[in-house]
Amino acid sequence: MSRGASQEVPVPIVNARGCLGETVEAAIIRVGLKPVERAAGEDRWLLFEGPAWFMRMRARPDSAGGPAVVRSWTFGHADGFGTLLEALRALALPTVPARDCAVETLRMPLPDESGRIHTLTALKRGGRIVSVSAFDEPPEWLDP
Repeated sequence: MSRGASQEVPVPIVNARGCLGETVEAAIIRVGLKPVERAAGEDRWLLFEGPAWFMRMRARPDSAGGPAVVRSWTFGHADGFGTLLEALRALALPTVPARDCAVETLRMPLPDESGRIHTLTALKRGGRIVSVSAFDEPPEWLDP
């Protein structure tokens, strides 16, 4: 993927809402592309590539003998997004309040349908949001 001139970005590119905790099979159906897969210990890594974007997922079983479920994902776009709102829309994610934790990184709580709070991180390069990542862990920096 090379960074080119900004182009119209279809919304959403991938519906990432609810992806954390899904089985690998459900995640593949959600993205709609066949991933490249590799295993590392108990982790399964899936890489999906579309035109000018990629989505990488890490999955592992919830319990011994259980199916692998998505524990984290990262979505990257070659052109990036001008605003956090554009990036969230491209992933069909709810608008959430951002918290600056570094000059080029934004961290946010990501609620799911069951009321659990996960961590969402957006990375800025050259003033544009180039990637968004979600983790199935609650944000340790969030005030109680």
